[in-house]
Amino acid sequence: MSSEVRIELPSPPPAALSSPSPFSSTAPTPAVSLRSPSTTDLHDPSNRKFSFKEIPRNRYRLFSACWTIAALGFNDGAVGALLPYIESQYNINYAVVSTIWLANSIGFISTALLSHILYSRLGRAGMMTLGPALLVAMYALICAGPPFGVVVLAFYVGGLGMAMVVAQVNVFASYMVATETTFGMIHGSYGIGATVSPIIATAMINHGIKWHYFYFILLGFNLLGLVFSALWFRGCDRDLGTLYMLKKYQTAKTASANSTTVTLVPEAQTPAPTPAHTPAPATQEDYFSMVKDTPEKEERKERSVYSEALHSKVSWLAAFVILFYQGAEVSIGGWIVSFMIDYRGGAASQVGYVSAGFWGGVTVGRFVLNPLVSRFTTPYRVIFPLCAGVIALELVTWLVPDVVGASVAVAIVGLFVGPMAPSTLTAVSDLLPRRIQTFSLTVVSAFGSMGGALWPFITGMLAQKKGTFVVHPVAIALFVGMLVLWCFLHTAEKLDKKRGEVEERVEEKEVV
Repeated sequence: MSSEVRIELPSPPPAALSSPSPFSSTAPTPAVSLRSPSTTDLHDPSNRKFSFKEIPRNRYRLFSACWTIAALGFNDGAVGALLPYIESQYNINYAVVSTIWLANSIGFISTALLSHILYSRLGRAGMMTLGPALLVAMYALICAGPPFGVVVLAFYVGGLGMAMVVAQVNVFASYMVATETTFGMIHGSYGIGATVSPIIATAMINHGIKWHYFYFILLGFNLLGLVFSALWFRGCDRDLGTLYMLKKYQTAKTASANSTTVTLVPEAQTPAPTPAHTPAPATQEDYFSMVKDTPEKEERKERSVYSEALHSKVSWLAAFVILFYQGAEVSIGGWIVSFMIDYRGGAASQVGYVSAGFWGGVTVGRFVLNPLVSRFTTPYRVIFPLCAGVIALELVTWLVPDVVGASVAVAIVGLFVGPMAPSTLTAVSDLLPRRIQTFSLTVVSAFGSMGGALWPFITGMLAQKKGTFVVHPVAIALFVGMLVLWCFLHTAEKLDKKRGEVEERVEEKEVV
């Protein structure tokens, strides 16, 4: 039987505007507007950014995120140093060994396709637990020294876990007040792992230790990461209001079954509220229930969030920017050792440290150069000089026929590459509407991880036919492509806004 519920919408007292949080027992009732919830509302927790002081547990979550991302860097940095020994043990060429990156890439794509479903069912805590668990399975397979086919399968499983971790960590960072600094710390941790791992891997090989025993270290590293994530990311969605925002758009069927019509009465027609009639919301879920739309509108929004993210030009442009960026970064780190051996006459036991120099430059770039340049320019503008510098230095590395000169140039390339990831993600997250940010950043992160696997595979295929020098023209082409796409970022934002305005006008006509 149909019923009608009358909800009175009171005006908040002036003190509500200065309240630090509307979710305490003493907080005054927040204003509830008749406008669409998609409009930015400073009192809506889905539009807020949080400080570590406000939610102290986020400090531990940041540590857990840095630990897990450092483990990913530890994995990626070692591959280049271990590659000659993998080829030797299995007696395979560049094209065949590159299939480990192809398997990784397929794993990333698989996660990207399922990310929306997985997140809505598992939440951030579940994703941050399942991701490291899959990585533990990957390293458990590899450290036993199995046939090469099993190694490829392990890299696929690892791709599933890596994509989950990177996506959720990036979204978590976007909810922090110091967004760019948080991104810098997380991705700087990746650089630390990638810097240390080739040094350790090369030292182990030089002492006669089999290459696959290196993955015992990663197994232990990720077991700890699994414990940290499961322990500290519990309740993350509740604290940040993220999963509640998604659930808000997925309650249409329940509301329709109750056949309840919600009538919103303007405040001009209602008497002044009293504390007995307007209790403060105790949780973020209570708050969202206060701004809930009619069942018909909820049903449209359930479909529209997913659709809006898929139609967002900013999301797709950013996805391909990150695909090119991370593809170039991992290709350089993965193939520079083989290039030094083939074209600069370096010994495998020595030039393995060149990869550490590149990743060391990346780390310094994220921890030192990134905070420095952010004082003088915006995350959007800084990409242009960084890309120009990287392209020039890549030409030096390619064309200067000297091991020492090329090694120094590669390290400086890493220095310029370092700030690109935090600056790019900060600029993009600022342009994306919060309601689609989780799904959009998941897609962007998945594309980045996919680029970090796909382009090294393509480089390996080309190296088999032409030689390992191709790593440099491939990297230059990727940075040029990234730069060209980056020029259209604000144009894409304007087009998304126009599309949103048109859809809002159509929706208003349908409601009328």
